[in-house]
Amino acid sequence: NIRDFEMIKIKNIFPIEHYIVERKDMLKKKILQEKFWTKPIIIDKNNNLLMDGHHRFQVAKELKFKKLPAIKIDYNMIEIWSLRKNEKVNKEIVKERALSNNIFPNKTVKHAFDFQVVDCKIPINELK
Repeated sequence: NIRDFEMIKIKNIFPIEHYIVERKDMLKKKILQEKFWTKPIIIDKNNNLLMDGHHRFQVAKELKFKKLPAIKIDYNMIEIWSLRKNEKVNKEIVKERALSNNIFPNKTVKHAFDFQVVDCKIPINELK
């Protein structure tokens, strides 16, 4: 099942764009209050490019988590486009920039997923 997640080491994940600080802070507060991680991130199965979950990923880094639940999918099977008219994106550019730590501004690269992400409920202590 493509919605199944596996635990991935945070150090092996490559973000493709920046995040919004206020949104990250709000999410961090929510996660610390609830004490549970409730949504897997989505990454490319070949290069661990982060497609969905940049705010959650940043929260996890700040909380010094070692791993996160991630759904791995084939990037070649995903449609992508840019939400910013001045930023050209294609899979090769996204991969190259992510792997060289030259990531896009937040809300640049959009992905179309043909599945619903199923929530999880992992105690945050298990992610450290």
